[in-house]
Amino acid sequence: MPTDRRPRPVESGRRRPIAYPSAAGPAVLATVGIVVMVIVVGQLTRRPTPPPPAPAAPTAARPISPVPTATVTATATAPVREELASPWIEVAPAPTRTSPPVPTPVPRATRTPRPTPSLAGCVAFGWSTLQTYGPPSAHVNVTIQVDNHCGRELAPLELWFEVRGYRQGELVQVARGHPFDPVGTIFPAELTIGLPGSETWYDRITVEILESR
Repeated sequence: MPTDRRPRPVESGRRRPIAYPSAAGPAVLATVGIVVMVIVVGQLTRRPTPPPPAPAAPTAARPISPVPTATVTATATAPVREELASPWIEVAPAPTRTSPPVPTPVPRATRTPRPTPSLAGCVAFGWSTLQTYGPPSAHVNVTIQVDNHCGRELAPLELWFEVRGYRQGELVQVARGHPFDPVGTIFPAELTIGLPGSETWYDRITVEILESR
């Protein structure tokens, strides 16, 4: 392997380059100075923090003043007036006013209502008999003619008649009936009631008005 045998220059020492100051150094120093001055001025101008207020001391209880007692002040007694006697004076009593007497009202005459006449007293009637032998059995037709003198119309159910048949003095048969139409005061009315049996078998036949039914 070939080697380089060329002679190398001999150096006794290297020379360092000269360092020149740069332009940024003074600007940095100026900025640092300004910051320091601002901090110092802030420390000098800051007000100290006031200490916290001390706790208020408890107030002493106010003593209760005694209740003033009422004092009685004696007042001067008013002088007593003496009454002088005077002669006796008689006073006549005032006349009493009397009110005029109130006339007693005369009672009015009251009309006594007329008693309603009974149907037997205001209804006149007559009757006749007729023997029939038709089915279902023999009976006596009793025809009654009625005249109404009661001053009002009588309803059919208001006027009832009763036919009675007697044999040997005893009541053996009874039949009742009433008109089918109202009985007026102008024209007479007529009704027929059938009494079972034979007319010759009865000793006596009667007709009566029933007052109520």
